[in-house]
Amino acid sequence: MNLSIEHKLPLLMTFLIIAVLALGLLLSRSELTASAERSATERMVRAAQGIASGTEAGVRQRSDEVAAIASRPALARAVRARDSQALRGFLDELRSSDTLLVLEVWDRDGAVLLRDGHPLSRQERLAAFGVSLSRFPLPWTSPDRVAVTPFHAWGDSVYFWRVAPVHEAGGTEAVGYLALQSRVTGAQAGLAMMRDLMGERVTLQLRNDDDVVWAASSGRPSSPPAQRDTTNHAVYHTLSTGERLLAAETPIEGTPWNVVLRVPASVVLAPVNTVLLRFALGGLALATIAAFLAWIIGRRIARPLASMTDAAEAIARGSYDRRVNVTTGDEVERLGTAFNRMAGDIASARDALERRTREAEEARVEAERANRAKADFLAVMSHELRTPLNAISGYAELLKVGIYGKLTPQQDDAVLRIVRNQDHLLSLINNVLSFARIDAGQLTFDIRAVAVRDVVAALDPFVAPMLLARQLTYGVRHDDSAPVVRADEEKLRQVLLNLLANAIKFTPPGGRVGVNYESAGDRVHIRVSDTGIGIPPDRVAAIFDPFVQADRALSRPHDGVGLGLSIGRELARGMGGDLTVVSAVGSGSTFTLTLPSAAPALPPVHRDPLAQASAD
Repeated sequence: MNLSIEHKLPLLMTFLIIAVLALGLLLSRSELTASAERSATERMVRAAQGIASGTEAGVRQRSDEVAAIASRPALARAVRARDSQALRGFLDELRSSDTLLVLEVWDRDGAVLLRDGHPLSRQERLAAFGVSLSRFPLPWTSPDRVAVTPFHAWGDSVYFWRVAPVHEAGGTEAVGYLALQSRVTGAQAGLAMMRDLMGERVTLQLRNDDDVVWAASSGRPSSPPAQRDTTNHAVYHTLSTGERLLAAETPIEGTPWNVVLRVPASVVLAPVNTVLLRFALGGLALATIAAFLAWIIGRRIARPLASMTDAAEAIARGSYDRRVNVTTGDEVERLGTAFNRMAGDIASARDALERRTREAEEARVEAERANRAKADFLAVMSHELRTPLNAISGYAELLKVGIYGKLTPQQDDAVLRIVRNQDHLLSLINNVLSFARIDAGQLTFDIRAVAVRDVVAALDPFVAPMLLARQLTYGVRHDDSAPVVRADEEKLRQVLLNLLANAIKFTPPGGRVGVNYESAGDRVHIRVSDTGIGIPPDRVAAIFDPFVQADRALSRPHDGVGLGLSIGRELARGMGGDLTVVSAVGSGSTFTLTLPSAAPALPPVHRDPLAQASAD
């Protein structure tokens, strides 16, 4: 799997060619084998039928000769009279072949009246007939025809008997039998013909129907096959030695015998194997040529691809001047040309991107410089404005206490207006200064356990004059949990005071402002609500931005620069909480300050606002 395409492609093509050739060899072998089996089986079946027909004719001819003698009335009379001399004459007439070994004349009960030939032992007779001769007629005999017995082996030869019934003239019941024992010699003429057709390895055998006794063409006993296998086209015999033979079997009519022709499977399949070997050698040569061509084609295709891969990896590493040189004159060359064009476009785009990045970085640095200048300006201006405001406040206090003489009611009212506007201007300057500190990341928090009830109660003296001036109703609601939060007490007071001031500012006379707080798991929710003018839906997301108010009109009736809510949210987040709002125009607004709950006696923790912002 780690090879390159240059090596994978020829290997894959070679593998496919070899696979196709192997499949072709398998299919060809199957077809050629079936054809060879059919052809050899057909030839052997025809030969076996010819041998069986010849054997049947010879057996029938000899049986007819025996039946003709057995049907003579003189033989029947000699059997009844047990005339040995007369019977001897009939036996001499029957003996005409070397294969005829024993001739016997039996009475109707199977007792031997006369024997010509070597005597038979009891075991040999039982091997030949399989039953005791005391029980007669034998099961395989018929009173009106010559019976041929199955083969029986004795010693190194195979034998069979013909038994012909002896009848009196016009009689139907046998008065005795002629029994002739012959030795199996085989059909040598048929075997010679088969060997001329199929070679010297063809063998001829005879067997009984019960497959117990087998005889070779020489007449000697042989063993039956250890196993028979039948395919769609042939029958195979497997010998005890493991040799596999193609076989054809044909029964011999009128006998309990079968002709069996066999030839080794290796002989039948030898031409097939020769053809397959030639085909395999040709296929191997073709596969070698194809592999060589595939190697050339693979190099022609893969080399440009490898070059383009290296160029692409170089571009991925940041080297955009790498190009490929492909001159194959085909689709690969078109791909290389497109790749070079794409690499050029990428290089141009990268240069443009780097230029814009530099410009953006310069703009960012400039913006940061301007922001720092703005923060410095706000801080300096706030400090500079606080000094004359403090002086104004001091002189106003001196005037109020009568240092420069008693004031008239009109003068006293004017001083009161000076003090009120000085306080308002100082509040605006403090907000600007707080915003500058937050924007510059210079604000720190002293986080500790703070009781919400105490902070809310401490706001009453500050909001009471504003509530009275606006003729508003004020109420505080809370649950019985007396929640304690982790917060900076001073900044928590600043946020709540800012929220209450905004609620009072934007609530018409006769309205209501309220505070309620409750615990919710590990958080505490402090809500400041009013029945004021509300916030339009399109302005809700922007009211926490610096220098933004709900009412953007140039002739807006409410004072302020729009920093209170922005500062409040930054302070809430700096304490690990958040500030949100729900509002409807004409129905009022509810600002919710959410802070983490804490046990009352937690030690103070100092939090860096920059680290908190990173965590958020």
